[in-house]
Formats: sequence, C-alpha cells, structure tokens
Amino acid sequence: MIQSPVAVTFLGNHDIVVAEEYRVQRFDRCGRSLAVIGWYSLKPAGVAVTKDGLLAVADKASQTVRLFHDDGRDVLPTRRWPERLFVMPAGVAVVGSSGDIVVVDAERRSVTVHASDTRPAALVLQRCRIPSDQLGIPTHVAVDNNGTIFVSDSQQSCVKVICSFSVFFCQ
Repeated sequence: MIQSPVAVTFLGNHDIVVAEEYRVQRFDRCGRSLAVIGWYSLKPAGVAVTKDGLLAVADKASQTVRLFHDDGRDVLPTRRWPERLFVMPAGVAVVGSSGDIVVVDAERRSVTVHASDTRPAALVLQRCRIPSDQLGIPTHVAVDNNGTIFVSDSQQSCVKVICSFSVFFCQ
C-alpha cells in the first residue's frame, strides 16, 4: 500500500518507483511491491534513476542524496554521498545524456548539478550552482532529454527553466 507519495519515477524495465513519506517502494507494472527501501530510515523528497540504474533519493533525514540498488541494497561506502551536504533537499533529477545529478535545496534556495562519477565531498565540488537570488522556494526538479532543467518555485508561483545554466523565468 502506498502512503503519502511525494515522488515517482520509472526504471528501464518499466517498474515504478514511488517515494513516500518515510520509504521508497518499487512496484512492477501490475502494482505488486517488489522492494521496500529505507523503511523509516528515510524522509524522501524526490527520487530519480541514475545512468547506471541506481535509485537516487533526495533524503531530508540525512540531508543528502542516498543511492540504492533497485532491490533496496545500499551502495558501497565509496559511492555514498556525505550527510548534511544540503539543508533541505527538495528534489532530485538525473540528466539523461551525462548522468549528472541535479538537486534542489529549498532552504538554501539553490539548484546544484553534480557530476555522476564523483562522490561529492562538499558543496564546493558542484559542477554548477544557481544562486539563491534567482530562486524563491524550489520544490521539485525535472530534466528533459536535452539537459534543460525545470524547477518549480512555490514562492514565486512559477517554473524556472535553466538552459546551459542560464535561468529563464516562465509563468
């Protein structure tokens, strides 16, 4: 049973991944639960699938992005992102062409892009950062096939479109 869903994504085999208030579940196309991830150890704000098939979960509890295999196993420590990398992660998306991981932080009012092949040690290692004066309160993020980033901004009631790291405002 799904409880308080906050985000959804799909695996390459069309399985459905649902981030809920305190866990992430994987379902097959018929709706059968295949795996439960992070039972009450997570507070997901978003979920995406990385280029190598891992589940990237924006986790408000540990203030980072947690990576899991699709069966729920945690990744090796060398792939784990440090805790408290963000203040209030609000969403995560993956750029299909590069595999870069995009994270929105509602508290810092920022959008950051991290190289997929690195384990961020600190915020200074970001590939790109959109300054807070250009965002109100970012709540969700999505990326199209061309790498254009779409960020919903609840404070300014709009969607920000970020092309090549230039911000355009759309109503």
